[in-house]
Amino acid sequence: MTTNTVVTLNKLVPSGAPTLENFKVAAAPVPTKDALKDGEILVRTLYLSCDPYMRGRLSGRTDSYVASFEAGKPIDGLGVGVVEASSHADYKEGDIVTGGA
Repeated sequence: MTTNTVVTLNKLVPSGAPTLENFKVAAAPVPTKDALKDGEILVRTLYLSCDPYMRGRLSGRTDSYVASFEAGKPIDGLGVGVVEASSHADYKEGDIVTGGA
């Protein structure tokens, strides 16, 4: 079985440098081609962006232009990937896509 690596924020980091204790890394099953609903695509990540603005998202601040990450939830960001399977009319297997959660 193929697995995803999921990085979850354990606790917010209001100040200072984040440490490994602030995060949890776990494996999760990869959805299968057969599990796709109409209009969905399955993307294999090639590159993920790690940008300075993400530090602010770790702090829990509510007065920022971008929402904070939530403790207990996966960390999202922007990336580039390749379509592994598609049930969407506009995307086919092998297409390179960009986006983020």
